[in-house]
Formats: sequence, structure tokens, C-alpha cells
Amino acid sequence: MDGEKIAAELVEAARELVGSRTAGLSRADVDRVYEVLDEVITRRGTGWKEIVRAVKASGVKVGNWLDVRGVLQWMMNEGEIERTPDIRTETYVKI
Repeated sequence: MDGEKIAAELVEAARELVGSRTAGLSRADVDRVYEVLDEVITRRGTGWKEIVRAVKASGVKVGNWLDVRGVLQWMMNEGEIERTPDIRTETYVKI
């Protein structure tokens, strides 16, 4: 399976699974947040402040940042990213 097809399937799964947990975001916004997170989170690690800056720069209007955390949780559940074990920082790493 090629990368674009896998990405498209992941976005569709995100719509279905995350959509119900992110009542404050439209489906289009959930898709955009997922795309932003997929772009900004690296193998070296990306902190919460960087994530917030990237999501704000994308133009998505976030009323409740728990919605963004819902997308992050879905990505962790799917094995795409993980949170580093350091409790002092909130850093996510692409797997």
C-alpha cells in the first residue's frame, strides 16, 4: 500500500473515531488538525507549545484545546505517535 493511500485511510479513520470525541470541531477542522499534527510532530519530538502554534497558524478556530488532545490521543492509540515519559514536558514523538 502506498503512503498516500495509507494517509487517506488514516484521515478517514480519524474522522470516524475522533469526530465523536471532538464535538467542538467540525469534521473539516478535525481533518486539518490531524494534518497539522502529522506535519509538526517529528521523530525528534515536538512540544505542546509548538503544537499550539502550528494549529493556530493553520487557521483552525479551537474553542476547547481538549479537542486537539483528542486527536493526539487517537494518534497515540493508532501507534502513530507517543508521548515521552518525562512528566515535566509534554512532548510527542512520531513513531
